[in-house]
Amino acid sequence: MRNFTSKLIGEVGLRILSSSFIFLLAHKIGAAQFGLYSTAVAFATLFVILVDLGTNAIVTREIARDIPHRSRILKTSNFLKILAAASVIILIHVVSYASSFARENQKLVDSIGVIVIVYSLMDHAAALLAGRNELGWEAFLKISCRAVVIGTGIGVLFVKPSLLAVTMSMAAASGVAIVMGTWILRSRFGEFGAAVDAEALRKLVRSSLPLLGFTSFWMFYDNQDILLLHHFQIANRDIGLYWSASKIIDVLRVFPVLLMGAFFPTLARLAATRESYLQTSRTLLGYAVLAIPAVVGSVYWAAPFLETLFYGPQFLEAAVLLRLLLPAFAATFLNHIFMQMLITKDLEMKLLSASLVACVSNFILNWFLIPRYGPPGVCYALIISEWIFLSFQIRWIVVTVPGLFNPFRRRFG
Repeated sequence: MRNFTSKLIGEVGLRILSSSFIFLLAHKIGAAQFGLYSTAVAFATLFVILVDLGTNAIVTREIARDIPHRSRILKTSNFLKILAAASVIILIHVVSYASSFARENQKLVDSIGVIVIVYSLMDHAAALLAGRNELGWEAFLKISCRAVVIGTGIGVLFVKPSLLAVTMSMAAASGVAIVMGTWILRSRFGEFGAAVDAEALRKLVRSSLPLLGFTSFWMFYDNQDILLLHHFQIANRDIGLYWSASKIIDVLRVFPVLLMGAFFPTLARLAATRESYLQTSRTLLGYAVLAIPAVVGSVYWAAPFLETLFYGPQFLEAAVLLRLLLPAFAATFLNHIFMQMLITKDLEMKLLSASLVACVSNFILNWFLIPRYGPPGVCYALIISEWIFLSFQIRWIVVTVPGLFNPFRRRFG
């Protein structure tokens, strides 16, 4: 319950901050500029793959398990992340010259690139704290660092409602967030450093490779829809309408994240204990089965109200898109839980092929459906690909956790 409460505070606080900024930005700049912003975010976010590197879940798992070598894991992972972040900031600027969209909006893309990279570094710091089972400090780090960046953007938005001015100020404030995150890690671990330990680095990279592949496909999966809408010359206003619905779905993803976050450290420790793991995962799945219909039904009923409340009357048309995305959210909820369960069982390699199938199928479906249906075509493609991914994961979970879906299994040894 303590873990769940801490995770709830952290994830809900994070979503409130991020969503408040998105909602205010949409109100201030309108649907067309909001569509431009969403395209720039999608472009810059693709490069975050090279900062994430698939290490966060592995770092959390190793910090939780390998207590004697926590210092070595901390320093090695810090070195890897700092080197990757510095390289990717340069890479985004260089690659922008090869894209007509990024070249025309280079300052916007560069500033958003800095922001999303710093957010990725904060996720790394949070993963380190989660490994120590310090979910309260994890929540504090996420909320405080994000508040600095977003608070600056909101302040500038009210003074000067210019998209570029807002993103440039947020990029500058990201430096303060880095300093805060470093201080928090130092206070909890008793040290903060970056060092190359060849053995620890090899182990971290080798363990993370399957998740890197998975994350790479998933980054494309999450962002290719916006980029393909732009590629097929869908109007910025229509892109903005779709993204408004998509961001509400992103807010709803707090439910599987906080639920799984509360259970992940325990499941990681119980991975080798068959009966205890089964019992804990049954409890986790029970909560999920109760939550999904409640969330989906509520949002379907309230879709027009949510769009106009959060984004303004000009976004009312997006309510149809929000409703179309709800079946995809139901699959996403279960996908997140099963994905994390496989990671606790050291079966992250299983995720690679499924993520490849989901990413490729989503791309192909978007390629054919967007020219015919526009933004609703993206919704149809997402529903199909999410349920394809879920079908893969269910097959592996049945083998990995025998008896999980057996309603007659009541006793545990």
